[in-house]
Amino acid sequence: RYINIARTSSSGLEAEVDAKLSDSLRLKLGYAWLDAIDRSTNRSLLRVPDHSASVALFWTQGPWSGAATVRGETSQSDTARDGFSRAVRKGFVTADLSAGYDVNAHVTLTARIENLGDRRFEEVLGYNEPGRAVYLGVKFRP
Repeated sequence: RYINIARTSSSGLEAEVDAKLSDSLRLKLGYAWLDAIDRSTNRSLLRVPDHSASVALFWTQGPWSGAATVRGETSQSDTARDGFSRAVRKGFVTADLSAGYDVNAHVTLTARIENLGDRRFEEVLGYNEPGRAVYLGVKFRP
């Protein structure tokens, strides 16, 4: 269900670091802190985690490329299944892997594993995210 909120306020901080570690390795870190409040009740806004972060390591070597990413969010307020009362969605951490191989200038083979640890988590309370998933693909470029 949707409701209008008369007054809200949000403040926070975002930081990102993107560092080239070597000719073939790059590290990217991201962090966000957000204080989002419903000023009519002085409670936290629904579905806004206080903290979220990610770290990704990218690798390239000739025609090969790959990435490992770990991301997470702290718990957050949400709406319970009844649609009216408040509940708390637990925080989570998940990891993904991806790889690619450039066959030539026009074709790249790709592979990706999402939720590597097959974790059970919910980005929105009551809606489970899929378990481990494997994707294979081909990219074509003109």
